[in-house]
Amino acid sequence: MNRIILFVLLFTMTIFSRAQNIKNGTNSLNIIIDKNVLNAEDQNEKEIIKIWNSYLNSGEYKNPKTIYWDRSEYPIPDYFLWPVNIKNLKSRTPKVQCTIIGIYPTENNHYALKTSLTRSGANGEIVLKAIISVFAKKINGDYLLVSSSQYHKGLWKKNM
Repeated sequence: MNRIILFVLLFTMTIFSRAQNIKNGTNSLNIIIDKNVLNAEDQNEKEIIKIWNSYLNSGEYKNPKTIYWDRSEYPIPDYFLWPVNIKNLKSRTPKVQCTIIGIYPTENNHYALKTSLTRSGANGEIVLKAIISVFAKKINGDYLLVSSSQYHKGLWKKNM
């Protein structure tokens, strides 16, 4: 277990030194793409990263009329993010760093997107607060975010 924690901390530290910034406005969350995400410039991945970036910077949370999430199975699909307090990411002190650490195709025509949330500790150390997993799927020609619960429920139904 200690090795896993050490690996995550070392991996996160390399994120700060080797990453691509996503350009946003001045009052926006700084989201970077780790340089190890080699497919970030591929068309599908770019679209998914764009909608994730837009969602995080929108400040929208628990909106039953969301334009970012597939609402076909859950009326408030981003509710699972409540422990992370997505709504207040931009205004936290110390500042939160969002880093996309992976995006890849999965089953049922979905993509998985992994994002780390880190901040600086009191002694300058990097503190990993969370690793968020969301999924995305093209629905009616556009990518929408899909909650982990909905994605895994779909796999479970498929394998019954």
